Amino acid sequence: FMSKDMFVNGEDVNGFQNEGGGRCWLYDSRFLNNINSIHMRSPGGNENWNVIHRCRFINDNPNVLFNNDVFSNVFGQQVFQIWLRTTQNLEIKGCSFSGLGSNIQSPRVIGVLSQEASFEIADYLGGLQAIESNLQDLFRGVVTYGNNVNNFGVINAIFNNVFQGIVANSAPGAVIKGNRFENIPLSTNANLNSYGVFLTSCNFFEVERNLFQTDVIANENQFNFGLIIEQTTAPSGNVVAENTFRGGFREATTFLGSSLSNINNIDFGCNYYLEENGNVSLADWLIASGGVHATNN
Repeated sequence: FMSKDMFVNGEDVNGFQNEGGGRCWLYDSRFLNNINSIHMRSPGGNENWNVIHRCRFINDNPNVLFNNDVFSNVFGQQVFQIWLRTTQNLEIKGCSFSGLGSNIQSPRVIGVLSQEASFEIADYLGGLQAIESNLQDLFRGVVTYGNNVNNFGVINAIFNNVFQGIVANSAPGAVIKGNRFENIPLSTNANLNSYGVFLTSCNFFEVERNLFQTDVIANENQFNFGLIIEQTTAPSGNVVAENTFRGGFREATTFLGSSLSNINNIDFGCNYYLEENGNVSLADWLIASGGVHATNN
C-alpha cells in the first residue's frame, strides 16, 4: 500500500488498517480524531520495510470519542494513534502526534503502541532541514512490549507535556538517543507516576544524550521522575550516558532491582543534574537494588 497527502477525518474507528501482509509506504498524510488512526499487524517477514513519513496524528475533540461505542466498550477509553502488532522494520520519521493534554483521566491518547514489533521513530532528513518527530499533549508517547525479541529506537524526537514519555517492557536493544523530554508533568498519585522513560526487563539498551526537563517544584508528595530502569538482567551492554536532567524531580534517575545484584550491569557515565528556575530534584539517584557502574559523573 502506498499513499501520499491522505486525509482521514475521525468518525471512523480505524483510519488505515493493514492486516496480514503487504508493505506500507505512507507520506504527508493527516489523521484527525480517529480512535485508532493506523493499525498494522504481521505484514510479512523481516525483509519487509515499512515507511510512515511526515504524517500528522491529531486528537483534539473528545466529543468524537465519547460518542463512539467502540471507544468506550472495546478500546477502554484509550486512543492509539499508531498500533503495531508484530510489524517489522517500520520507519516513523518526521511525524507529529498530538492529543488532549497529559491528563490521566479518559480519554487517554497514546502516540505509538507496539506489541512485538520493531520500529524506529526519528527525524526526517530528506530535505534541506531535518523534520523532527514531535509528540505533544499525550498520556503516553511510546509504549512497547517486545517479548524479548524485537527492538526499537527513538532518536532525536521531542516529547512535550507527555505524562509518560516512553514505556518499554522486555524490549532488547533499545536505542533512545538525542531526545528532549520537556515539561514532564506533575503527578501526585503514587500508583500512577509521570516520567520521561521507564524500562522494565530490557537489556542491551543505550540511553544517551537525552534531556529530561520538568517545571515542577520538587516535594515528597509528588511522583514525577526522569528515567526509571527496572529488572535489568544482562551482565553488561547497558548504557546510560551524557543525559541531562533539569528541574525538580522526585528522583531524576531510579534503578529498581536486578537478578544480577552483585554485578555492575549498567554503565552510567557523564550525566548532568541541573536546576530549572531554581528547582532541583529531591534525589539525583535512587538505587533500590542491583548494580550500577558509575564513571565521570
